[in-house]
Amino acid sequence: MKNVLITGASGFIGRNLILNCDPTWKIYATYCQSNDFSNFIKSNNLKNVTPYKIDLTSEFEVKNLSERTDFDIGIFLASNSDPAISVINPKFDLASNAQSLINTLLYYNFDKFVYFSSGAVYDGIEGKVSPSTPINPALPYAISKYACERYASFFLKEGKINSLNIVRFFGAYGLYEPSRKIYGKLVKQFAIDGNPKFLIRGDGKNLIDAMYIEDAIYAIQRIVGSTNLPQVIDLASQNPISIRSLVETAAEVFGIIPEITYQENVPEYINFLTVDDSMKKHLNFFPKISLKEGLIQFKNQLIEYS
Repeated sequence: MKNVLITGASGFIGRNLILNCDPTWKIYATYCQSNDFSNFIKSNNLKNVTPYKIDLTSEFEVKNLSERTDFDIGIFLASNSDPAISVINPKFDLASNAQSLINTLLYYNFDKFVYFSSGAVYDGIEGKVSPSTPINPALPYAISKYACERYASFFLKEGKINSLNIVRFFGAYGLYEPSRKIYGKLVKQFAIDGNPKFLIRGDGKNLIDAMYIEDAIYAIQRIVGSTNLPQVIDLASQNPISIRSLVETAAEVFGIIPEITYQENVPEYINFLTVDDSMKKHLNFFPKISLKEGLIQFKNQLIEYS
């Protein structure tokens, strides 16, 4: 039995991950603000998962999480996940991302540690990117994520981590995603409510490169089980699409003629696409579910769980 720490387990990726984890794992699942996470674990009969309500920005709470100081696996998902909040409150963003990570690595040791960074670290770059691309982000969210990458590398050097993977994640969509996310909004408005009106933040030309959650969880499982990946990898569908094209595709899938309006400002404007082939080269992974298939599956799940 492996002892596994999953931080941010009540979030979008966390919930989908613990539903699909190896049942022989003993999972310590931390969360902070969710009111239904314990019931979520009970209702899904996840007997190998123990929830811990904890503020990872509090050194005291992290220190007293449990008597265990060593984990076979750590999957660090906890963070501020909203770039817009980082612009409004960069101090909160830095604490949520970097302080949480530092506190965790000060008090716990890991044989394998997977840190979920973000493709946002390529902020400000246009065109093709990969982990070898020099980066100099200006968006607070991207700054704190990149800082966390460096802190994780520091703790690897210090011997708190034996094996480290930093995953620059470009995103996913599906059941349990935050209500502010565009994919869920599109499915709810077009497929469920039949509402053709949709507001795009920005000019609609910025790119998005998310995969369906089923593919994302499979990728995470492969990463956790791998011993031959580069330390820093990009995880994306590698089929980027403009926001406007995403809206138009969703409308076509659900038989809607969209009425699109625009809001000028957007905190994160993406003009880059990854060409990193690490997942395909080392793990033979590539997303299998197309955008159209994923949107339909997402719709069916929202109806089923409503």
